[in-house]
Amino acid sequence: MHYSIAVVVPSETNAELWVEQILEKHKYNRWDWYVIGGRWNNYFQLHDGTECNVARVGDIDWAGMSERNALLAAERWDNQAYRRWITETREQYIWECSRQVPFGIVDAKGVWLDWYEFAEDLDGWIPAFEDVLDEFSEDDLLVLVDVHN
Repeated sequence: MHYSIAVVVPSETNAELWVEQILEKHKYNRWDWYVIGGRWNNYFQLHDGTECNVARVGDIDWAGMSERNALLAAERWDNQAYRRWITETREQYIWECSRQVPFGIVDAKGVWLDWYEFAEDLDGWIPAFEDVLDEFSEDDLLVLVDVHN
């Protein structure tokens, strides 16, 4: 399985090296390999519309990402070939996709927090994810990582 994980990197730090060092603590326990971006390449949308895998926390346009995700979900729903895999109504599917945040987050201390810790409850996970983000400086970086386990 592949999961999207946001890794918090302190500002003024080499993001790629930091991700390598911080994820090493969780190797084989949470993942067996990873790649920055991967299936979620260009996950973050910035206020200027740019999409990327590494961004300053303060530059990420979460509302814009929600709108983008809702539009993409509507396109997927309207695609007959894809819809056979979707069990929700169109409105439910679009709403759920628009609220997506990464599956997990690894903070700057290496603490891993993810959706499973909330019994796969999206309504519990989103506020928890936002609370974790509030703990960091707007200058800290988020790196979106595709982890496999």
